[in-house]
Amino acid sequence: MPNSSDIKNELTNRTLLGDRDAQIGALDALLLVDPTNTSEFRKALIAHQVFWKAQPYFAAAVFEDNEALLTVDTPLQELHALAAQQRVVLGLSEVDPEVLIKILSNNQDECRAYLASLEKLGSLKQAHGWQPDIVPAASIKPPPPPANSHTNVLSNEAIAAIKTEAANIHLSQLIESTKEHELLSAVLNAKTRPDFDAAIKKIGFPAAGNGALRHPLNEGQIKELKDSIASIEKAMLHNYIEHHLDAAQLKALDATEDLDKFKEGLNKIGITSTDWVEDEDLKDIKQWIRSRQFVLTVKESSQLEINCHQHLLNMFDTLPIDKQRDLLNKPQVLQKILQARDAETVGHYLGKGIEGVSSFLRENELNASYKGIHNAAVARALAGFDPVIRLDDTQVSKINEALLAANETPNVFTDVALYKSFVDQIRAQCGAVDAKTFNEAFNLNQAGTAFSVTTPVKDAIAVQAAHNKDLFTAYVLPEHAGHKQLLDVLLSLDKELSIKADQIKPIEGLFDQSKSVREFINSLISEPKPPAPALIPQVRSFKTRLLNEFSPALFDEIKQGLLKEQFKLASVDDVTKALTKVQKDLTDMQALHKPIVDNVSHFKPLEKVEPHHLYNPAFHGTAQVHAAEMKEKYQEFSNTCNDIVDQLRRNKNHLEDYLKSLPKDADLHASLPLAERKKIEALRKELAAELVVVNKNLEFYEKVQEKLSGEKGILQAIDEAKAGNKSYVFHAEGVTRRFSTLGKMNTLTKADSVPLPQNTAVKTGQQSDETKNFVLGEAIPEGQIAVFDVVKTSYNSSKAVEFESRGRFTHDPSPPAAVTSKGDKITKTPGGKFEIIEFPKQTVPPPKQGSAEDVRLTKARIEFSMTMAAEILASMEGPPTKSKPLRLYGANEEEMRYLWTALVVLGEKDPKMKFGPEAIKLDKYGDNNFDPSQEMGRFWGYSNESLYTKFKQDQFKTSVEKKSEDLAEVTQDKFGKKDEQENMDAKVIKANESFKKDLQQVRAKAKQDTAEHGPAVSPKRPGM
Repeated sequence: MPNSSDIKNELTNRTLLGDRDAQIGALDALLLVDPTNTSEFRKALIAHQVFWKAQPYFAAAVFEDNEALLTVDTPLQELHALAAQQRVVLGLSEVDPEVLIKILSNNQDECRAYLASLEKLGSLKQAHGWQPDIVPAASIKPPPPPANSHTNVLSNEAIAAIKTEAANIHLSQLIESTKEHELLSAVLNAKTRPDFDAAIKKIGFPAAGNGALRHPLNEGQIKELKDSIASIEKAMLHNYIEHHLDAAQLKALDATEDLDKFKEGLNKIGITSTDWVEDEDLKDIKQWIRSRQFVLTVKESSQLEINCHQHLLNMFDTLPIDKQRDLLNKPQVLQKILQARDAETVGHYLGKGIEGVSSFLRENELNASYKGIHNAAVARALAGFDPVIRLDDTQVSKINEALLAANETPNVFTDVALYKSFVDQIRAQCGAVDAKTFNEAFNLNQAGTAFSVTTPVKDAIAVQAAHNKDLFTAYVLPEHAGHKQLLDVLLSLDKELSIKADQIKPIEGLFDQSKSVREFINSLISEPKPPAPALIPQVRSFKTRLLNEFSPALFDEIKQGLLKEQFKLASVDDVTKALTKVQKDLTDMQALHKPIVDNVSHFKPLEKVEPHHLYNPAFHGTAQVHAAEMKEKYQEFSNTCNDIVDQLRRNKNHLEDYLKSLPKDADLHASLPLAERKKIEALRKELAAELVVVNKNLEFYEKVQEKLSGEKGILQAIDEAKAGNKSYVFHAEGVTRRFSTLGKMNTLTKADSVPLPQNTAVKTGQQSDETKNFVLGEAIPEGQIAVFDVVKTSYNSSKAVEFESRGRFTHDPSPPAAVTSKGDKITKTPGGKFEIIEFPKQTVPPPKQGSAEDVRLTKARIEFSMTMAAEILASMEGPPTKSKPLRLYGANEEEMRYLWTALVVLGEKDPKMKFGPEAIKLDKYGDNNFDPSQEMGRFWGYSNESLYTKFKQDQFKTSVEKKSEDLAEVTQDKFGKKDEQENMDAKVIKANESFKKDLQQVRAKAKQDTAEHGPAVSPKRPGM
């Protein structure tokens, strides 16, 4: 039993167990009682027994007002005083720093009075025995602070302890709030008391509180200091990374292999204080480094300001590290991402399931509208405006008209009135924007009557306008009409040099001759070979902008427009050239299409295959090993299919584009001879026929692609089979399954569960798509068990519960698996244990003692046993045998009889899981006298009194047969396709060998096209 010295130990414990409110209530209760009255003191404990029972000395206490609860060997007055001290200390962490400073600044009597005035520190003034403050003489001027010299509740020693606690808390607050590295280091490194006092004074600690602090500091305070110093140094490093390191330095730091190498890297860039860097810091710091690298990379790749790419930056931070480094090290990948208009393209480069893709695509779409403006500086100004300005094609066109007009207006960037008119024309297309803010954004005063003091935006617009002058002139000339979209690109690019009038026609000529955007750009600005001088920075910058902003999709779109116009020309020679080009491309497509058609037979078998038939995720053991071996083969097979789909999609897009490019007969030039008209019509028919064939094959291969690499495809099934993280689970009304840990299961009924050693259990030595009452669910997590609750309820006509029974069993997969080997094959047979925790009991209506068992309870027990038996067999990878039997063990005869019968019934019904009683071994103990031979008939079969016969009775037969059918479906699903899997595996291996020869050209072309254009998506999405 606890005594008062035990309570003393509790009250001197700085970490009383329980929540804050419970502590406050228990301590305040002790303060209010008379400590000379033992019975009242006990009652104060009893009133808060929930709190005190949580304390070690009271765990087994009997909370009654007698010595069984408390014997007195330490004066209760001492406990009363300790409760007051603990209550004040408990409240100190909740008060403002000013309160702590005042506590430290007052003398003992003043401090005592001050503490009693603060409600947050407890009800000291209501404490039993508390005396009023000393009233100073009225003649004392100025009046001194209130004081209280009575020590019966708060002793001088308690005041000293409270001041020490206040001093420690305030020091912790100052350590946390101080952001100056040198000041904290001085506190940490102070060796003498004078040095320490001087150091804490500099961080704001009051001199009056020095005596309450101990020096040297304790371990907790030293840790606080070191953590604060490390936090400051970490913030300093973050700032240094953000503002002082270039791309090469960042890349070198990210490439460091471990903590020591990283510290060496910091030393090389001048950061020598690195002791604070720990392994756990490295992950965050390297992410800062890669994020900053990416900011610099995007700045190089985009002509818009970095804040226009916030969703891209956010998406980057969520990527796996290898994908982040891909974007940093492969500029062409970033180009494709910045040009992306669909999730499929983003997924191709960054992987599926990336966070923030939708927001990023909306951001890209918005940025694309700005990039259509014929002045990069205007585009930047509008893109950076707050609130966001959204532009459609018509608005962009109007802004470009204003820019064209400005090109023909002298002094537009030097005359305030002309410039104001130009800005107003732009603002008119930008929706409901504030005129004053808009003027300021374009370097005018709010009224638009004068230029700003500095005019960087206006000047940048003027520079771009000057660089574009000859392009604008060419833009309206008929001779350049066919290349207007190309001029759109050149006008919108951020340039550091002008494109002159005599350069425009040659640029258009190079475009016409080029087959791809990259070929065009490299022809336009070729890389000089040594000893020729390198490109000047302005030209290098222009080439980079072209590569980043001119998308392959837009290149193709411009080409198709030019082709369409070429067909409309009067010249037979021009039309013939157009015909020849399309015919050649069609012939090339047909040549690539032939091996795709010829290899359909390799993919045809997959049409009717279900992925989980090949690699059922519920297979464990040997199947897992085989899945791992075959993953590479199916991945290669899938990659080939992906390349075929990519090529067919491109062919489909090209064919559709060519059909759009062929003018109708009425749109052809009137002078075009009939022969050429017939050739165009013949070509149209040939293109349309090829498109029909391509569409048919594309439909087939896309289905196969989904079967292979889709969300529920074969590759996913193989991964799940490798992981072994799926299992078949019985799913029916009244059956619930959840994961738990042994000993922490929720209560099923008010009745206590049968003790575990007595439970009937089964050990197995063997061991998405819905299949009737079985579903493919998550496998049991490591270290946990599955808990199955089987509740059967029926209602009367008034919807009141008429009958209810409840039962529970568990599945523990943790028993060790058996491993055997034969030749070079290893077989792993999973273990497992199923255990009856509670056999079904009738809860409504309560059964009468001595009455016969309710037939509904019998039915519930049959269904429970059949459910458990079905779960057991569904978890196995083959039927039990005499040499590898199921083991039933336990002390409960009735439970074993029911479960044995259910297993026998299921074992005789299912051809894929067939077994007899000889495959079930019984281990009985206690009062369990179950004997299967007693269930048998005199000559053959089962006796009329057997539980087996009862299972077959009409009132139970339907339920039993339904469970048998459900299990048969599962085993057919799991084991009935084994030949199909072996067949398909062999075909995949053979096909992969064939593909190396037959589809080599198709795959090489697909990879080349993907590198140039990105993945082929359907439908095609043009645009910059």
